[in-house]
Order: sequence, then C-alpha cells, then structure tokens
Amino acid sequence: MSVDAAVPTRPPAILKDRLNVVGERHTESDLRREAERAYTTKIFGPDRYWQEYEFPDRLAASQQGQQWPTKELADFMDLRAPFGTAFALSFYEPLARTAAAAPKAGVGSPLNAVLADIETKLADLEAARKRTRSGWRNPETSVVQKAVDLTSARLDALLNGYRTAAKDQTPGWIPRRIQAAEKLALGQAVIDQCLDSLAAEEKITLAAGPGKGTQLWNLVSDRRSLMMVAATQLSPIPGIWKIGDRHVQDILTGKVKARVTNRAAARSGEPHAQANYITHDQFTEILKH
Repeated sequence: MSVDAAVPTRPPAILKDRLNVVGERHTESDLRREAERAYTTKIFGPDRYWQEYEFPDRLAASQQGQQWPTKELADFMDLRAPFGTAFALSFYEPLARTAAAAPKAGVGSPLNAVLADIETKLADLEAARKRTRSGWRNPETSVVQKAVDLTSARLDALLNGYRTAAKDQTPGWIPRRIQAAEKLALGQAVIDQCLDSLAAEEKITLAAGPGKGTQLWNLVSDRRSLMMVAATQLSPIPGIWKIGDRHVQDILTGKVKARVTNRAAARSGEPHAQANYITHDQFTEILKH
C-alpha cells in the first residue's frame, strides 16, 4: 500500500520517545559533530546518535537471525555508492570547461589564470570525492561495485595524467601543459560514458547533453530519501539519525512515497508515527537552547 510520505505538522522539538530524523548540511555538521553527540547522549544515553551511514537496519538483521546491536546498516551502498560517485563527477564538467579554454588563452597572464582555475576546480573535485568516502563500504551487488570501480579508475587516469604534466617545468612545458588540459577537456566524454553505465545499473536513462553527473545524483538522491523513509518505519529506535537535509525536505514535503509495512501506522493514516522529522535549520535553533 503506497501512501504519501508527508508528515503531520509538529513543533520542531526533539522527542525522547521516538526516532528523530534530523537534517544536516554535512560540512557544517562535521564542525559541531561532538557537540551533537553530547546533546544526544544527554537525552537518550550512549549509542543513540547515528550519522547518515551509521543507522542500523533492524529488519535485515532480524531476517538474518542477528542479535541487537546489529552491524547491518540501512544506508544501502547500492544507492549510496552511485550517488556519491555521481556527486563527485558533477564537479568534472566545470573542470573540463575550464581546461578547454587553455588552448585559446595564449601565453602569459591569460594562460596562467586558466591554469590556476584548473587547479581550483581539481581541488573542488577532490574535496567532493573525499566527502563522499566517509563511512564507505562495498556495494551490496558486484555489478554496482564494478561500475563504481571502473569509473574511479578512469577518473584517476584522467586526473593523474594532468597532475604529471603540471609538475613538468622543463623547457617547452607550456605546450605540453596545454595538451594535458585538452586531454582533461576531452575526458568529459569518458566521464559521461561512466555516468551512463552507473545509471544503467540503477535502471535510469540520463538525458543527452551536459549535466549528467548532476542528473544522476539528483535521481539517486530521491531513491535514497525513499530508502530512509522505509528505514524509519522498520527500525523505530529512539535517538537521533542525521541525514542530508535534502532528504528530510523530500520527506516533509511528500516528494517521496513509501510502502508502509507497519499496518497499525497505515490504519492510523500517519505512516511516520514512529519518527519525528527536524530540518537542519530547526535543529540548529534547538541546539542554541
């Protein structure tokens, strides 16, 4: 039985008797992570604060005969790995556009400005990759693992090729650096092929043209929001589960739909009776008091 994932309006407060699903902007929450843990421990006791990738999957554990606490996790890597990979690859496109400007920049200050911008965008891409690797595990299915590994290998080959050229300061380095930048720009076609392959494993068809990385991570993000709704219904453990604020917004606005397996919740017309949803901004205000 499919129902809207909209949640009845409640005052923004942490509730002690249920699971609180709290949005976060990951880089901001990382800076106050220990304060959030201490706040949660004060209310719920120890071991009741979970980052996005740490929340336990009690249903899977019970199906496998595992005792609590379980090592089964609700944030499925078959979704999280393509999501994180696509998010990182969305940073390749601005890198490729900048690299394509190198052959037209001439020499001197214009070329130096382009090369500096390439370095900035390389750093942005690497930061995105690092951010998505927190709590990384192997995907549940081998085909997704292979697609992710192949994508990572091809991206590494493109980036390492440019990095090698960037270290070259011997006479004649300028045309060699420009040639390396051209290869980075042409690498967008390789990245797009990788994104198409990742999408195919999720039975998604991406629209032709630019922006495939953003397309894919947006579409997979919706599926992760749906997974998170299901996890709250199947594992109603009192505490605080921190997830991306976008997922909380998806749930609160009813953008995602979930299949309710809890019959009592379905009959009550309130499929999320087990969970209390708080946005990032609301939680920030709660922490101030």
